[in-house]
Amino acid sequence: MPNKTKEKTNQTTKIIIRKYEKKDDYQLIFLFDEFQKFMFSIDPKPPKMSALKPDYAKASLHQALDRIKRSEGVLYVAEANGKMVGFTIALALKPYGEEAAIFKRPQKRGEITDIYIDSEYRGNNIGARLMETAESYLKEIGCKEIIVGVFAPNKNAREFYKRLGYSEASLEFSKDV
Repeated sequence: MPNKTKEKTNQTTKIIIRKYEKKDDYQLIFLFDEFQKFMFSIDPKPPKMSALKPDYAKASLHQALDRIKRSEGVLYVAEANGKMVGFTIALALKPYGEEAAIFKRPQKRGEITDIYIDSEYRGNNIGARLMETAESYLKEIGCKEIIVGVFAPNKNAREFYKRLGYSEASLEFSKDV
């Protein structure tokens, strides 16, 4: 029965992907908060939720908007019937410099730093549409390579990026000391 409801919702729900506007702050702060809760839920060593400042989501949004301004970036939102249900952030990275010539790396690269879809709306192709929109933007501004960072425990995201044609390029390890 739940799948039929999801299919019905998908058929009647119009999804709009568009650039961020200042009026989106309130709904985006809510999504940033949900995103953080999700990341904590899959973290094998999560910090205490109480360790976050009360305005963590608001501060995170403002930090993201600052990064976007400094790096020829963009924030896209997904709306379903006027409700914000997802977002992604795409940034232009600084060129590799001399390494680019030595290792034949592109001079201009892009990075998709965050993507989040409200749990009620996952499985409706919204993530793929956000990624496609962000990728198109990065290509338009001259990026020849796009990287995406993934939190290691987020297996669903890793599989999602592989389905979109991304391949693993590096791993990062950590250790508490």
